[in-house]
Amino acid sequence: MTLRNYRKNGESFWNELLISRCPDENGTITQLCRRADGCNESDGARRRTRRNLEIAKEIQLSLLPAEPLRTGRASVAGVCLPAMHVGGDYFDYFENARGVDIVIADVSGHNVGAALIMTEVRSMVRARARQSPIVHPARVLHDLNELLYDDLSRAELFIHNVLLPLRTR
Repeated sequence: MTLRNYRKNGESFWNELLISRCPDENGTITQLCRRADGCNESDGARRRTRRNLEIAKEIQLSLLPAEPLRTGRASVAGVCLPAMHVGGDYFDYFENARGVDIVIADVSGHNVGAALIMTEVRSMVRARARQSPIVHPARVLHDLNELLYDDLSRAELFIHNVLLPLRTR
């Protein structure tokens, strides 16, 4: 979160505050850790950032499945509970010649750029998985990696992507 603080002389300044769980050597959460970094972002820049995050959230939510998928032998449903900062998280499910494919992915970053890359990844996975002859899910992800690796590396982004085939036919 961003906090407005005041110096002794009354001058205001901004701090970015991050609170996270800190585990001990056994992995047990024993305390919360706090980090505060000064920032000098103007109100206008903060509003633009907030609006960009809203746009990213709108993109993300608009591409999630609108309803459960029901086939003759299976029903698939999911729910997304977005965090404050969103952009590149998604899940999807769709029918194809072999049954149903379920996709769970996360594009690094919480901004419009991550949301747009998520849109591209979603479209590529759907198109590749529906091709005839049937393409193996590992091949779909390999091809996706081949196509996106250079661009995402230069942008210092990455994608975690899982494609689960559910054979219903």
